Amino acid sequence: MWKIKHKDGRIEYPGDQILRDLRLGDKVHAVAQPIAKVIDQTLGTKIQGCSACKRRRDRLNGITQTPHT
Repeated sequence: MWKIKHKDGRIEYPGDQILRDLRLGDKVHAVAQPIAKVIDQTLGTKIQGCSACKRRRDRLNGITQTPHT
């Protein structure tokens, strides 16, 4: 992760906040899509663009997450 060093000595990791702000469906999508791409390339399937993935992402994004501290 990249970091920002402030003049007062604080170090901030903006990438961590971005990951915390993503909803569950977006996180699952970020992990599943590269795997689906490899499967598609290897087996000649079309898993990466399936409608079930979009439905799962939308459904999981509807679940409320507790904020991380």
